[in-house]
Amino acid sequence: MRKLIIISIVVFTVIGIVNAQTSRNLNLKVAGNLTTLLSELDKQEVTDLTITGEMDARDFATIRSLNKIESINLKTVTIKEYVGKGGTAYSDTDSSRYFANEIPELAFSDMKNNKICTSLRKVVLPISLESIGICAFMGDKVLQNIDFPINLKKIGEMAFQYCDGLTKVVITSGINSIGSQAFCQCNNIQIIIFNSSYFTYFDDLTFYSDNGYVLESIYVNSAQPVVLGNNNIVFGNLIARKKNVILYVPKGSINAYKQDKQWGIFENIKEI
Repeated sequence: MRKLIIISIVVFTVIGIVNAQTSRNLNLKVAGNLTTLLSELDKQEVTDLTITGEMDARDFATIRSLNKIESINLKTVTIKEYVGKGGTAYSDTDSSRYFANEIPELAFSDMKNNKICTSLRKVVLPISLESIGICAFMGDKVLQNIDFPINLKKIGEMAFQYCDGLTKVVITSGINSIGSQAFCQCNNIQIIIFNSSYFTYFDDLTFYSDNGYVLESIYVNSAQPVVLGNNNIVFGNLIARKKNVILYVPKGSINAYKQDKQWGIFENIKEI
């Protein structure tokens, strides 16, 4: 009986240690200090990370270095401005500048050292987020559908390029700029939903894929045709599939979309 009790204690102790290594919930009182709160073992074994408090680009660099990270929750985080070394920029110098309320460039994709977050499946973005920097999630191939917060205004160039895990993209109403190649080569997107009605920037490479699309439908929630920047052609090689993709528009707006120079390429438009 005594041996059984000892074995049980050992088993539960081991389970506790494993859980401590793979899941961490950390409050950052000072931005830039994440690396001091993670042990070397944590950096090798943590898969699920929840952060509260304040962060800057240095903390994203730390997250990017986690070998097995799968899930990150930053919902209540405030991203602070930072100038200096140790961030995520490709050219890491004393004058590197990172803006407040922005996922910094290359946040989860260290192209310089050829280290991409290949295990990252889920990210909960900060509710205060306003911008996603260039190449922020580039190459994170297993990243699944991501919810954009209502305050988000801009998605940078190549932000989600090569993210093949994405099957659905919902553009929230506050987003008014999507950079070139932002979702380029995301070959498994099936549904795109536009809740925004006007974009200052959007080009023919934003959703481009040279490997072919599985895109089935696009939903727009504006009665007036959504303005997608200044280019006449904004859907790249989607033109080749203009008969297959169904464009769903609000009731009473089908003629306006058919006559629009950007949206009129689609031959299968339905009202909902």
